Amino acid sequence: MHSIALSFAQAKYTFKDATAELPSEPGKHNMLGARYAYTLDRNGGLSRMRGSFGSIFGLGLSDLEERLKPRDNIGCSQNFEARGLHSGNFIGSDYDFSIAQFDWRAVWEFPKRDRINIRVTGVKGWNMPFTQLIATGDTTGLRGQYRREWRGDQGAGASASFSFFMFRTKRGMLVAEPFAETAFVWNGNARYQQTGAGLNFYYQFWRFPMPLGIGVTQSMTDHTFVISAAAGFNFGR
Repeated sequence: MHSIALSFAQAKYTFKDATAELPSEPGKHNMLGARYAYTLDRNGGLSRMRGSFGSIFGLGLSDLEERLKPRDNIGCSQNFEARGLHSGNFIGSDYDFSIAQFDWRAVWEFPKRDRINIRVTGVKGWNMPFTQLIATGDTTGLRGQYRREWRGDQGAGASASFSFFMFRTKRGMLVAEPFAETAFVWNGNARYQQTGAGLNFYYQFWRFPMPLGIGVTQSMTDHTFVISAAAGFNFGR
């Protein structure tokens, strides 16, 4: 399946107590974007783990019994995405910069609905202001939460996780998701790395589309440990 999308983002920044390390870059940071995505499903692809907000009212749950049954094969879904973003005077921005990002994601779903998730990401920026520099985080494919992040004008990362469904009922499902990951950013000739591992543990109600849970992340780079709580799609993404 192929898809194409356009986007527009508008943002305005103000700063207090700027320093040489954290320069002041007030003004508009508007961005116009274009995205191309290609998805390839095999053996029926993946089963639905979530519903839309209509599920709060019972909509979209007619196949709930089928979702709870084991599947008879190993499903696979691969997604390739290329995205370009540009900011400039022509869309009312005070800064002129560009970003290109490429993502490959693959998910394998086993008969008991457990999943292996892999993501590889690369991103490159041109004429980047400090506030838009690429960080070692979700943009470079990381799932965990870290006390420190590094920024640069280009980056790459990879993550792998396993979603283990501890139990699944007509009310919801409890998931444990261990993961391991690493990411690099380059700022000129300097290279920085963030590597970590952790566990996301969350509960998903069928009638409430946002998971609720906690996550723990251990940074192998600076040997720090972070515990975080969240409600939303940071889990199981």
